[in-house]
Amino acid sequence: MTLLQLEHFVNTAECKSLTGAAARLYTSHSTLSRSISALESEFGCALLVRGARGIALTDVGKIFYEKAIKVLEAAADAKKCVEKAKGEYLRLLNVGSSIISFPSFFDAVNRFSGEHPHIKVSLTSGMPDEIYDKILSGELDIALTFSYAVTENNRITFRPLEKGGFYAYVSSSHPFASKPVVSYEDLNDGLVFISDDICRQIFGKKILSQDVNTSQSGSEITMFTRSSNAVSILPEHIGDTLLPDCLRIPLNAKKDTYNAGILYASDNNNPSLLNFIHTFFN
Repeated sequence: MTLLQLEHFVNTAECKSLTGAAARLYTSHSTLSRSISALESEFGCALLVRGARGIALTDVGKIFYEKAIKVLEAAADAKKCVEKAKGEYLRLLNVGSSIISFPSFFDAVNRFSGEHPHIKVSLTSGMPDEIYDKILSGELDIALTFSYAVTENNRITFRPLEKGGFYAYVSSSHPFASKPVVSYEDLNDGLVFISDDICRQIFGKKILSQDVNTSQSGSEITMFTRSSNAVSILPEHIGDTLLPDCLRIPLNAKKDTYNAGILYASDNNNPSLLNFIHTFFN
């Protein structure tokens, strides 16, 4: 017994003729006849009988008709579900992060992936200004980043999650190792790693030293801070992860705190984004 045979049987019963059913299904009279005969042979009894008013259901045929209708409806519903799932498999959620370690966020990403296997989650890392630009351009749907990298823009939503502080990270042999606090003036002599946006946030002006590196690649920061007289000014969410064996010294700065939070475009209507936000905040 096949779904096609059930379809042939149900339509013949409803049309009360092979000719009418054949026209409805765009098939031939003989095809329907063979299909229904095969069903009757399988059950060993008649399901339809010819009468003066056309084809009618036998008593057994009436019982089988009710069951066949439900099977066809269930099959149609299953097909719709599969088609919907196929469409959802094409969904994407592009996630960015400029913070190396933030368990609650990355746990939420993993949980979301598990609960929505039909949505492909792509994770991109980058510097805060890069992440911000990708949110604006639509390349990323949502990102974990720092408040200091977010400029005021009514197209952007930033939701703070956790406060953090900026610190000077140095090796134990660095001249600053014995200092209780590092000031702006201290940073104007020697090798300094600090990004432009952090510098503006903390001091409101640029570092004047000739040896300022703003590229801030993780491997570069780690290598030079551990092995030379470099000082790295970093958010604690990055510094504590990259340089756990270095000293962390407070800054004498205009503004030495920030918020870590999630960033997304206010007009982004990606259903996957809305689902993720619901997952994260609930």
